Amino acid sequence: MFIARQLLRLVCAAALAATMILPLNAQEVRKSDVVRVLEGLHELPGIALGYRQSGFDEERTAIMLEHTRKVMANKGVSSFVADQLIAARQGQPTTNQLGGVIQPLVDRGLPFLPLKEQVYFLKVETTVVRALTKSNCGRVMKETINPETFSRDNHRVVSRLNTPALREYLRILRKAAITGVSRKAPPKISNATRQKVSDLYFSDVIERAQAENLMRQLEKSAESMRLLSNNDACRLGLLFVDTAIAYDGPDKRTLIQLFLLGFE
Repeated sequence: MFIARQLLRLVCAAALAATMILPLNAQEVRKSDVVRVLEGLHELPGIALGYRQSGFDEERTAIMLEHTRKVMANKGVSSFVADQLIAARQGQPTTNQLGGVIQPLVDRGLPFLPLKEQVYFLKVETTVVRALTKSNCGRVMKETINPETFSRDNHRVVSRLNTPALREYLRILRKAAITGVSRKAPPKISNATRQKVSDLYFSDVIERAQAENLMRQLEKSAESMRLLSNNDACRLGLLFVDTAIAYDGPDKRTLIQLFLLGFE
């Protein structure tokens, strides 16, 4: 979920900056004050500028501001983010660098969305990653890319998404975050079903890898994707996603859920 992390990172950076208007002493910061700031985040000076500086034109900047307004208008999301920001001000560890403070909600919510929305989400993600250079695509798959480099390249590509695609992607992103507020545990999948679906998926992966002369790389990746060249990591990573999207069995929803959960 490469794009989601970067777009959320924009929102979260803005949110963290916005809390700087509150008292410097973390003990003096009331959660209600942070929530109030978050709910008005889309109106604060400099937020729109941040989107423009990231490559969004006026129309897409307006779309991003509306997305920010809508996601922060949800009390569950704004409460969760407020807790994370207060913890950050107190020097406590919060969430990962790329994902930001909303990403855990998205990760929790995505597996519960309708299959159609999950597949759309993955298709947009892979469309953007394919538009990166092969080297940076490979670094994304190996999780070795410099966050600032990825942010720059990713925003350049996302800013060129057509308007309907961007709107729908953001709608799904918001829905996942809101769903994640109440879904603290992953979907229940029996061990038997998990094993059956995983076997079918990896059988398809092997078939595709053989057809694309990627078996050696697939075997290496079992130990670590970082053993691969950037070009091979890009090809293999996209193969994994494409195989999940193309899967046509009766258990596709379960497969996509497992894929989103990293088969854990």
